[in-house]
Amino acid sequence: MKSSLSKLKHRPLLRNFLLCGFVAVTLFIGSVICWRHNRVSSIPDVGEPFDVAAYLAKFDIEVNAFDVLGEASKMLIEIEKKPKYRNFSSSWIFPVKLTTLQREYLAETDPALDKWLSASDIPAGYEVHPRDVNVYSTLEISQNSRAMTGRILTRVRQKLNEGDTEAATELLQQLLNLNLLFRNQSLITRLCGIATYNMYTSELPYLLQFEQWTVEDLRTLQQITQQHRVADPPISESIKFEYFIARHALDDKLKNRSIATTISREDEVARRVLNLIFDNWLTHCDLPTAERPPCISHTCNSYSLSAWFEPDTSAMQCQVQFFTGENADLLLDSYHRLGSTHGLFNGALGSPKNIAAIVEDRDNSRQELALTLIALAIYFRELGQFPESLEQLVPEYLDAVPINRDVQAGKPEQVGTPIDYKVEEGNALLMPVEPTLQFTIYPPGGFPRYTE
Repeated sequence: MKSSLSKLKHRPLLRNFLLCGFVAVTLFIGSVICWRHNRVSSIPDVGEPFDVAAYLAKFDIEVNAFDVLGEASKMLIEIEKKPKYRNFSSSWIFPVKLTTLQREYLAETDPALDKWLSASDIPAGYEVHPRDVNVYSTLEISQNSRAMTGRILTRVRQKLNEGDTEAATELLQQLLNLNLLFRNQSLITRLCGIATYNMYTSELPYLLQFEQWTVEDLRTLQQITQQHRVADPPISESIKFEYFIARHALDDKLKNRSIATTISREDEVARRVLNLIFDNWLTHCDLPTAERPPCISHTCNSYSLSAWFEPDTSAMQCQVQFFTGENADLLLDSYHRLGSTHGLFNGALGSPKNIAAIVEDRDNSRQELALTLIALAIYFRELGQFPESLEQLVPEYLDAVPINRDVQAGKPEQVGTPIDYKVEEGNALLMPVEPTLQFTIYPPGGFPRYTE
């Protein structure tokens, strides 16, 4: 070693070359360390966006309603596999007058429906535990909820046609209890719950015109509908569930870390970005429509070098949805710092949060409109006519007049204003700005579709 060093004294060119090489390597390592530190420190660490332990604890239940719902769902699927029912849509709400084949179908599916309804007394449940959920989790029970809701509403019609309003009210109570079970899990499951509630509200104008209803029956129905509205968890509960889907996908992606991933600290960068995104969503998603900032979808090409070496071409795309506001620019800048996890974020965060916010607005409106429809039915039975204005319903029949929410109707200036209403040809018309939310309610016996 000493001889080698002594030789360097007589070889200044080699000595200078090695010295320059040492300095270059030192500078390179120092630059990497500084870049690595700066890459992480430039992204704020907001921590977990909610109390994860408390959220998981609510799923530690002794009796899971979805165990019963799963059995009922399998029973229905087996029946519908029969060739003679191949043209049936199980989400149909059958008319009072049935064909022979429809009678056979309803008779065969009654045990499955009874099993499904028995879960309405179980207060909690989940289809997939958030500890186990991932992007590949199947939600067959949630997807079959429309079919079972159609069967329940068919039975309600039958009971009303028989004059049994007590049984009809009990069935609707069970329907709403079951609906709440689907509103407290993943975003997809919640959207299934919203879809089945839409079936309930769409059916209400026709159910309410059955002459068998008494004022007492309708007040009971209004009460259970109001209880459902109060018990409905905010959409943030489902957004929290989505957090576990994304986090588990991220953990799987980074399980076998490469040298490049370790050097770049992609795991810490991705964790911070994930928490930033969900903090943004959870901060804004439960705000009233008029107070909630716009949710935008940002798409661009990724210029991260590591993303270009990923086999998944989606890693070369930057796709993120977030609410605009004070920290929106910081969130977007942080998202652009992702490397090899770009593609994973595009997939795991692919649920359309902006669309979910719109659907949530419409669902809130439908819940108000359902209560208004029942209030109008009560008013007519007591006074023999519909009111000239919805204000006449407040406060005896209704707490407040429904408001417009859905800015997708192209009339954002009307958000928060009372909906339009009029009486035409003896029928009451509820007319929010969103056409799909408009309803007509008829006097008792005024619409013959289901009473013929």
